[in-house]
Formats: sequence, C-alpha cells, structure tokens
Amino acid sequence: MEREKKQNEKKIIVYDVTLRDGWQDPRKNLPIALKQRMYNVLSDLKPDYIEACWPSSSTADMNFIKHIVAEGNKDSKIAAFGSTANPRNDAGSDRNLNDIISTGAKVATIFGKTWDVHINKQLKISLDENLELIENSVRYLKENDLEVIYDCEHFFSGFKEHEDYAFDCIKAAIRGGATTVALCDTKGACRPKDIRDVVNKIYEEFAENKEITWGIHCHNDSGLATANSIEFVDKMLKYFDKVQVQGTINGLGERCGNGDLCEILPDIEEKYGYKTGIDLSNISMISKRTVDITGIAIPDNKPYVGRLAFANKGGAHIDGEKKGATYLHTDPEKWGNVARIISGNQSGKANIMLWLEEFGVEGIDKKDVRISAMLERVKELSEQGYDLSENKAERAILLHEYLSENPGKFMNILDFSTREMGEYKGQGSIKRAETVIRGHVYHDGNQIEFLDIATSTHGPIDSQKQVLIKVLERYYNCVRDIKLIDYIPKISEEMGSESYMRVPIKLTDGKDTWETIGISDSIIESSLEALYKGFMYKLIKNEYK
Repeated sequence: MEREKKQNEKKIIVYDVTLRDGWQDPRKNLPIALKQRMYNVLSDLKPDYIEACWPSSSTADMNFIKHIVAEGNKDSKIAAFGSTANPRNDAGSDRNLNDIISTGAKVATIFGKTWDVHINKQLKISLDENLELIENSVRYLKENDLEVIYDCEHFFSGFKEHEDYAFDCIKAAIRGGATTVALCDTKGACRPKDIRDVVNKIYEEFAENKEITWGIHCHNDSGLATANSIEFVDKMLKYFDKVQVQGTINGLGERCGNGDLCEILPDIEEKYGYKTGIDLSNISMISKRTVDITGIAIPDNKPYVGRLAFANKGGAHIDGEKKGATYLHTDPEKWGNVARIISGNQSGKANIMLWLEEFGVEGIDKKDVRISAMLERVKELSEQGYDLSENKAERAILLHEYLSENPGKFMNILDFSTREMGEYKGQGSIKRAETVIRGHVYHDGNQIEFLDIATSTHGPIDSQKQVLIKVLERYYNCVRDIKLIDYIPKISEEMGSESYMRVPIKLTDGKDTWETIGISDSIIESSLEALYKGFMYKLIKNEYK
C-alpha cells in the first residue's frame, strides 16, 4: 500500500516525438502535409509535450508549427526542435535558434554533442568549445522566455568513454537554464544494466538539483528501447519525483525506430503501477489511426494495440476464457482493444458471443440460427476487407442488423450522386460539391420517402455529411451533433487490388468517438458508405450499452 501511494505521487511527463523523429522513418516518405492529421491524433492522446518539427528544415515545417502554435492546445505543450548553434555563429545570430524563437512556441528542445568522436570529427571543435556552445545556446533561448529541454545526443556512448565530460555537458546545459535534460541512447546500443549504472551516477552527481527534470530518449536498434525506457523511469523515480519519457507512436523512426509509447506507457502503468496521466483507453485507436495516416503497418501481434494482441485460438484457452480462467495478462478494454477468439466455426461463434457480452445482449444461445447467419456475414465482410473484431461501431451495426426487432428502422438509401462543380465568382472561381440522395427514412413505424440535396464548398465528403444530416435531423435531432474528425482514403490491401479504396472515417458527437469503414472501387461510394454507417451507429448506440 505504501509503495502504491508513493508511485501515485510520482510524475511521469510524456513527450511525443512522432512528428519529428517519427517522420524520419525510412519505410515511407512521409509528406509534411500529413502532419496536421497526425497532430490531430496526438491531440486525442494528450501527451504533456508534442514535438512538432525542426522549423529550420523547411518552410513547410515552419508554417506547420506556426499554425498549430497559433491554434493553441490546452492539453499539450508544443515544442520546436533544433540544435545548439553552428560553431561558426554566436547564439544570437544563429538562424536555427532564431527560427525556433520565431515559431511562437513556448518550448524549445535542442540537442548537443556529448561524445567526443562527434565533437572532434563532426563539429571539428574542442571539448571546451562544445561546452560553451551548449551553455550559450540554451541561455539564448532561455533569455527569450522559452522553456528549454536539452537533449544530450549520444549520451550513453559519451558516458561510457568519458564519464566526467558527459556530466560536464549536462552541467553546461543547466548553467544555461535548461529545466529538463534528456539522455539519448542515439545508437540504440544500451542494455538495461547500462541505464541502471547511469541513473545511480546521476543521483550521486546531481542529487541536489531537485528542480531538474530528467528524461530518456531511446532508439530501438537492439530491440531494447521499451525495456531501457521503462528501466530509466522506474529507477529514476526512486530518487526523483518526476521523469520525462520520450518516444513515438508505434515506434516510428529511423533505422529500427524509437521507443514505442504504445508499449512503454501501458507497461509503466500495468507492470510498474505508476500513473502516466494519459488516458490509455484509446491507445489502440491512436495506434491504428497512425497506421492509417502513415501507411506504415504494425504487427498483428503487437503488444497491447495489435489486432491479435489478445487473441486465443481454440481449445483449452477458449474454454478457460469462457469459464473465467483467463489466459490474458491484462484487460484488453483498458487499452481500447478487445479479446478475440479465432479459427474454426465454433471459435468463430464464440467470438460473436463475446461481442454479445460486450454490448450486454443476453438470452441468445450459440446455436441460434442468427448467430450462424452473423458468422457467415462476418466471414464475407472479412474477405471484402472489413475487420469487425477491431471496430466497435461496425460490431454494433452488425448486431443491430441481425438482432434488432426492427433493423431497418432508421434509413435506407436507394440511390445517390455526388459531383464537384466550379462556380465563377467575379475574378475567380469557387469549387462547390453537391450530393443528392433518394431513399426512405423509418420513424415511428412509418416509411417516409425523401429526395434531398446538399452543397458544400469544403469538398464532396462534406456535402455527403450535410445531406445525411439534412435528411435525418427532421426525425432524429441527435445527428446535429455529429462532426467529421478524420478522413483518410487509401488503397485497400485487404482486397488485393489497387482499384479498391478503403475509407476509414472518424466521427464524434462531442462525447463519444467512433470509426466506420467503406470499401468500393469508387472513393465517393466508399466515403458515403462509411458516413452512412457512422450515422447509423450514432442512432443505435444507445440500444447496446
């Protein structure tokens, strides 16, 4: 009890580097244009810090960070990234540092050299000159009213060869005014033992520096980034009250990637009992949205967030799960995931029975013909590229279709058309999208025909959303609250053909957030299918708790 109380008093500061370090992942050439979508996903996660970019690297990066800083973020601090000044410049005239200041961000994160190999061969300056460079660069940013986080690049390599000098680099940053010092395993070469040794020496050397926050930034070249990050957090919190952990979603990053926050944060809470301050019940969705945005897949059996992370395959494991003798190390729902039973007709039915339990549906036997019919439908949908087992809204719609007393009671679309038009206005033109739909609305036992049209200057998908609201709000007021959060069409790998588009659409009503999927050879049809199902979920979700 005493240990738990002490752990709850500790502060873990979560620092996300997906938009900068993660964007260097070699598997895809990730365009800057996608950063806004990824930023929206990170805003749902609500880490303490979001490192936006290195503003000096491009005009587009500079424009991006200025935009999100001006927009404001009440949950996360936005950090601009950079390096210590060029050795040829004094800090005040260094473009890199001044670009950080000009972003308007209140936090600057800069890295500097710690390992003499890089100081002598890359910077071509003396060790003493490097210390001056660190101190002056940090001080200049601090004098311009920025919170400064200092990243000690190659710290562990430098520490291994010249312990005293590695500490001198830290002291230089602290003299300059850094309030956080992050130790970087830049090569990803550390072992947990190396982390422990450093933590003990940090305490011996800096025990009196209570105002400093210590951070860790691990790369995964040895497959130990998660283990090393957690080792640092756990050991450092035995000596200090707060610690910063840096990483990316899904471990994105150059070479073998960075420390993966989708593993590190759940492990910190589940295995070590610390509170991260992050709502991790949506971490699986955060991971999945990142895959959709970047196009970089994660393994199906990835811990906590993978599609098969909590999957059992028949036999004794299924029997144990059904009898309450679990084979799972944690509750999947804590991380926004679900338990799955795979393989075979009987285990397929067992999976559907788990879905019934999820939505509180009782009194239906596994031998019920509707369960068999649902199983066949699930197999059909899976072959087409849908995966109900990882999508709550899609599962609810399926249950409604097969188990509701009146499954067609909301809406039926008979046909539609969506088109874009150019409209001349004075000295220029305005693009306008228009959607027309025809069908039936079901309300109070009545079938009501409709033919409606909506236009939008925000694109064809918005016109589709607007016409659905226009039709349904006459009978179901709650649809007025629906907002489109994200829309990411991509080629459907599940279909095995480049002619088919898979369109995930993310919606919210301000209280709940859900995702539905459309698949078709037409992106317009895929989008309307996903939107239509998203609206249907809003109307039926109160039926299944």
